[in-house]
Amino acid sequence: MFPVQSSRAAGSQASLMGTSLAGMVADNDMLGAVLRAHAPVTISQETLALDAIQTVVEGEGHFLGQPETYARMRSDFVYPDISERAGATDLDQSGAADMQQRAIQRAQDILNGPKQTHLKSFWALPRDLERQ
Repeated sequence: MFPVQSSRAAGSQASLMGTSLAGMVADNDMLGAVLRAHAPVTISQETLALDAIQTVVEGEGHFLGQPETYARMRSDFVYPDISERAGATDLDQSGAADMQQRAIQRAQDILNGPKQTHLKSFWALPRDLERQ
């Protein structure tokens, strides 16, 4: 099986001869889903939710109203940022932006957004070295 960790060329084409910021955004979106699909399933008393199962069996017959279901949907499912979960026909009829357009817009939003500074202190020289 293809090792998920070996993908190191997100956003690139033709052995890194061409790179696209929008491609990086799109690949990040898809690779996030792949990584989540390869994550191990956690089995515990909490994830089994036996009390919720009992409540559903004796009650409404579905899990949609259970808090455990909502919590698991938020933690276990990947909701893509730019990929679209609707079918192609629905997308064509709705006139929605395609994935490439959404990826370009997301890349622009990232570039125009606040600059990350959490690495600045990591790369900064200690004061005693700056003086030398």
